Amino acid sequence: MKAWFEDFNCQTRCFVQPIDRAILGGRFSLNVSFAFASDYQSAIEALLAEMDLRTSVAHIGLSACRSQFQELIMKTNSLFERHNSPAYDLWNRDKVFLEMAKKTYQKRTQRAWEDVNSL
Repeated sequence: MKAWFEDFNCQTRCFVQPIDRAILGGRFSLNVSFAFASDYQSAIEALLAEMDLRTSVAHIGLSACRSQFQELIMKTNSLFERHNSPAYDLWNRDKVFLEMAKKTYQKRTQRAWEDVNSL
C-alpha cells in the first residue's frame, strides 16, 4: 500500500482537481482495487481540504464517510474475493488496522455528537 501511495502521489500531484487525480490514479493502477483506492483517496482529500478537523461537524462527517465505506465493503466483499483472491487475502490481513482505530474514532464521534447536541 505504501508503494501504491507513493506512485499515486508521483503520478497525480501535478493535477489540482481531485477528480483529475482520481481518474488518472485509476487509469495508472495495476488492478481494480488500486483504482478504487485512487478514487477514495482523492475524494477524502477533497473533503478534508475544506474541513476544519478541530470541529465537531468534521468528526461527524468523517463518521458518515466511514459508514459509507463499510457499506461498500460489505456490498463488494464477495466480488472482490472472487475476482482478485490474492488482493482479497491481503485486504483481510490489513483490515485489522482499521479495527484497531475503531474505538478511537467512535469516541471522537460520540464526543462530537455530544458537543452538537449541547448547543
